[in-house]
Amino acid sequence: MTGSILFMRYCFLFMWSAVSIFAYARLRKHPLAGFAVISFFLFAPLDYMSISYNSVTLASLVAASVIFIMGRKKPAFIAAGVLLSFAVLCTPPLALLFVIYCAAVFVKRKSLEKPEFLKGINLLCITCGVVFVVLIFTIFVLSRAGIGEISKGIEWMFVAGEHERTGVLAVIREWIINAYRFLRAFPAAAVLGTIACAVSLFDKNRQKRRILYLVLTSLAVLISLLGCLYKPEYKFNYVMIPFIFLGLQCFILTKKKEWRVFILLFCTGIFYALTLGFTSNLGIVSVGQGLSLSVFASFLLAGRWYAEHKEEQADMPRKSGGFARLRWAAKIAVLAVIGLCAAQIGCELYLRYQRNYLDEPTGKLTVRLESGAAAGLHTSPENARMYMEVIDAIEWMNPQAEDTVFFGDIMPWAYLSADARYGAFSSWFNVQYNDKIYWDVYAEKQRAYWREKPDKLPDCAYLPKDSPVTPELLAEFINLAEFEVKETEAAYIIRGRQQ
Repeated sequence: MTGSILFMRYCFLFMWSAVSIFAYARLRKHPLAGFAVISFFLFAPLDYMSISYNSVTLASLVAASVIFIMGRKKPAFIAAGVLLSFAVLCTPPLALLFVIYCAAVFVKRKSLEKPEFLKGINLLCITCGVVFVVLIFTIFVLSRAGIGEISKGIEWMFVAGEHERTGVLAVIREWIINAYRFLRAFPAAAVLGTIACAVSLFDKNRQKRRILYLVLTSLAVLISLLGCLYKPEYKFNYVMIPFIFLGLQCFILTKKKEWRVFILLFCTGIFYALTLGFTSNLGIVSVGQGLSLSVFASFLLAGRWYAEHKEEQADMPRKSGGFARLRWAAKIAVLAVIGLCAAQIGCELYLRYQRNYLDEPTGKLTVRLESGAAAGLHTSPENARMYMEVIDAIEWMNPQAEDTVFFGDIMPWAYLSADARYGAFSSWFNVQYNDKIYWDVYAEKQRAYWREKPDKLPDCAYLPKDSPVTPELLAEFINLAEFEVKETEAAYIIRGRQQ
């Protein structure tokens, strides 16, 4: 499938642009809504610009939350149900959001004044959207596999995973670990930002000291943002974490609070981050992805504070002395908030230009690939060399559409380039790590898969020499004497003799 990765990037840009345009069209009357949309548009989870469970989840949550906030008509809430289903299919623990939403509708059922999304009729519309997607998904899955095969797959995912999380204590432990990682990565935001938000929350006279709180919070966030630019190649998603402190502080200091934005966007982002922190093995990196939704909300919350502040300044009499000093102090606070919003956008723009998924910085991408799934992309000379080694191996194996191929590493692009049936539980399954603690797990998982599905034994295979799946393991299932084995410096390449 030549050029398929570039095509998926175009699909990502289309999806991201559509959600951005939709969000701005519905939220454009909110102050700083433009900043929020630009921030979302510049961010790509893990710098991975493709249609993935990460990007689909985030895009669906943004669009669905915007509908919840601004929706008025029933078709819009049906669409919100569809979007929520997409998010849940990609990240199943988010199903709890629907349970929480149903509970909120139940609690508010007798209230005469409530927002549109809490009305029973709109819950019914959202449920219709959810049921529609669930039915389509169920029909699709059952058309491809039986109940026994599905249950076996679920067992493999949960029993032989590389990052098991079981029990309440394991959940608490993981959150504590992520809190420690956050403290190490963002000491300014973790200490100064947390203290400023906590003190202002319990300060009954917070409005008198709001300028101090905002300046301290802005300083903590700015220091942390600049830290994200140091060695950015190791800091996926980090840039989406510190800014939430400004959003939280602005929400605390705003008199007429944007509760819908805070609950439906900011708190949903926090919940999403906690979910990822528990279900992912990426730690604070995955937390940053979830908090990108809270960053989107933080711009809107900062805009609400800014609009309220402008109204107060317009009503303030123009006098000298104390009033003049108060005005100057207020200008400093506004400068801090707006300047920090611009700094967030600037950092995201810089990282979007510099960072490329699993590749070198943009300035080092000097080689254009001309064949295989990555055709049309630019990469570094070293990565181009390794890529072409695998492409040459695929050409030597010469798999046909009806053949089964296996790659003993993280090589989804190689399966696309081979354009044949794949003989692994997942194209993302066989992982190559310097830490070999999981190698036995991967090897046993592949054995179990081939025992269960002997029709997926490979007709040809590419086995890196540092892969958990070795020729010896493969020989447990097939007679290698019937195959040609070619050894290179990096891998064993296997194909049937009939080819």
